[in-house]
Amino acid sequence: SSTVKGEHADADFIINDILPVLKKSGVMEIVIGGGEPTIHPRFLDILKAAKEMKFKIGFTTKNYNLHKHPNIEQILDNTHSIALSINELSDVEEVQNFLYEISIGKERTTRQNPTIYAQLILGLKPWEETFELVKVLTQKRENFKSFYNITFLGLKRFGFGVNYTNTIEDDKWIFDIKNLAKDLYFNVGIDSILASKYKHELVNHHQISYNRLTGAEGKQTCYIDAVDKKISASSFTKKVKDFNHVTVENFLNLYSTF
Repeated sequence: SSTVKGEHADADFIINDILPVLKKSGVMEIVIGGGEPTIHPRFLDILKAAKEMKFKIGFTTKNYNLHKHPNIEQILDNTHSIALSINELSDVEEVQNFLYEISIGKERTTRQNPTIYAQLILGLKPWEETFELVKVLTQKRENFKSFYNITFLGLKRFGFGVNYTNTIEDDKWIFDIKNLAKDLYFNVGIDSILASKYKHELVNHHQISYNRLTGAEGKQTCYIDAVDKKISASSFTKKVKDFNHVTVENFLNLYSTF
């Protein structure tokens, strides 16, 4: 529910309080979301601090002009994965340009880019439209590095999403993706919403191991709102708790309640 008039999280609170406590608590990976995290004035400082503490670091963005950021090389060097939110065919040209630009960066010849994911919301529009987008993103084209990693997100009926109408109710999308993957190699991930909703179909009809599906938030992950200083099992629950007193003991106690 962020808006363009929203406030940025306190970078010092993240760097000096949250990150050290997560590190001491045994957390191995953090993913930064928003709003749009790449416009945070101290975004690079946060990434650098996380890398120094040896976290695996990712962030989600819809900023297809990120390659124009004055610190783009350092951002790429301090990040392990970037998830690009893509929901329209009209976004593809910008996404192609983004991938092309970061692949030819001056310093890209000596080290690898972060892993790039295409992140699509399943059910926001008819599957046929989403599938066309998937086919465009996974097929190699001239001067375009196709996506090898796609993550599908389920509709979250929370905040602005409470009035969403889910346009996908069956498992046709699973069959279509499997058939597409027979000719094109790419990895597919799903979030907990889809893992929970389609667990039976995935395990019994598509031979996906039950152990590869995490259908509940707060078991292996949690969500921290660094603006309001709250913690919860996920970003889409009303059951939130204050996280002003940031210590290892407090974090672990709160996490254990999810």
